[in-house]
Amino acid sequence: MKDIHHDRRQFTSSVYESASHDLEKIGLSLVSYVMTDVTDGAGIIEGIKREREENVLREEGFTEAEIEEYFNSRKREDVET
Repeated sequence: MKDIHHDRRQFTSSVYESASHDLEKIGLSLVSYVMTDVTDGAGIIEGIKREREENVLREEGFTEAEIEEYFNSRKREDVET
């Protein structure tokens, strides 16, 4: 999972090749696509993202309480939308 997140370009290329091959079998071609987000059912990727964000916020001088509040407010926003 970490490889997917760290090397999105390689992952995107692999997905493109696989999807192109499958579509060619039914007479279609994939011209382009945009990958906007990668998720998994276990929450591993989300955990990696959160860890990175926490590190950035710490480097910017945020306290642990401020970091927790930041993530709690994001959860509240997700529930509201």
